[in-house]
Amino acid sequence: MNRLPLARAITTLLAALLAVLLAACGTPPGAGPGSATTPAPSATPVPAPAPAATGWRYLGSHSFEKESPGLGVSHRYDSSAGWVDVYVYGLRRNNWANGVADVQFKAHFEGTITEVQALARRGDYTQLEVGAAQDSVVGGRSFRSVSFRFLRGGKPVQSFTYLTAMNGQLVKYRLSFYVPAAVDPALQARQFVEQNLRTGPGGPGV
Repeated sequence: MNRLPLARAITTLLAALLAVLLAACGTPPGAGPGSATTPAPSATPVPAPAPAATGWRYLGSHSFEKESPGLGVSHRYDSSAGWVDVYVYGLRRNNWANGVADVQFKAHFEGTITEVQALARRGDYTQLEVGAAQDSVVGGRSFRSVSFRFLRGGKPVQSFTYLTAMNGQLVKYRLSFYVPAAVDPALQARQFVEQNLRTGPGGPGV
């Protein structure tokens, strides 16, 4: 018996099953013509799939406070799907209004997009495409998010920024995934944020 076709069939079936499980986590960030809407959280939330499904590894943390007070701490995760950085910081403030309500939140969020555009101008990314910003509720918290598509080292990547404020601090997720992917990167991004919020945010928690 030729075992190679059978192995490929099993791999395809497992990938399809994983996609169904992740689809239960939530809705991927949508696009709108420059506007943001905030959907109400589900009355009966569906539990997220087991953390082992994505195989995220916590690589460690780094504090920026000594060299750049106000920039807080970053946490790095890695997997075969891509990489994630979680930033917890205050920009020399400790009283940010929760969610996306702070008067300075919009300007800072737009600055996170400018940062990515600056990397593209520097040549780190090419063929950068920026999606529309959107507000959503993830893990019971209000976030503003935006998606990016670009080439990094000639390889296509889909990336997301999720930003919120909690406990007087800003929390920013930068989630980048290699494409094409077996599972929708938008669903993987939302799943990561939901799971990480349960234990932090920060690390290790996925």
